[in-house]
Amino acid sequence: MKKKLSSCGIFATAFFATAMLTIVSCSKDDEYYDSDMYTLAEVPTTRSIGSPGEAEIPQINNTGFNAKECGVWCLARLYGNLNGIRRVIEEEHIDMRNGLLQKDMKRISDVLGFGITGWSNDTYLLDNKVVTEKGRAIKDLISIKGVGNVSNTIVFIPNHCSIATKVDSVKKIVYVYDVNPTVVDYTFSQIIGVMW
Repeated sequence: MKKKLSSCGIFATAFFATAMLTIVSCSKDDEYYDSDMYTLAEVPTTRSIGSPGEAEIPQINNTGFNAKECGVWCLARLYGNLNGIRRVIEEEHIDMRNGLLQKDMKRISDVLGFGITGWSNDTYLLDNKVVTEKGRAIKDLISIKGVGNVSNTIVFIPNHCSIATKVDSVKKIVYVYDVNPTVVDYTFSQIIGVMW
């Protein structure tokens, strides 16, 4: 009898641990920028990212990142220098309790010279009023980066971000690299922000 209870406890614990590992909550990127001119200039591309599986970017291991570090993973995957990113977070006292905000990702980029120059969100400030314009971020992504393969671009869905690799305007899908390797694309309607 004790053996059955012990086995049930082990299976219950394993199930709970697996369920917790599959739930990913990353960054709180529904932030607002204090300007009427919300979108910044396009960044010159220094690395190219082709279709999934053809990345010319540093190979960062997906282990060693906690559930709120998708922003750290994206920066490290695009630009390398994971130790530098972690150092800047510590030295600049960046609050990671809810993940990296876009402004913090920009700050890390500025300190380390990654070249991130702009971002766009569906929710933003206009004349000191919060405005939500669904689809604004994906429109900006297409107008700045175009369709087909894209490089040096991070896309945001609620509480998570990934690296965009290709925009398919016919299927209305953005293909991505993600800290969770089973995630390979987002529909246009899922995307709430972009950063380049």
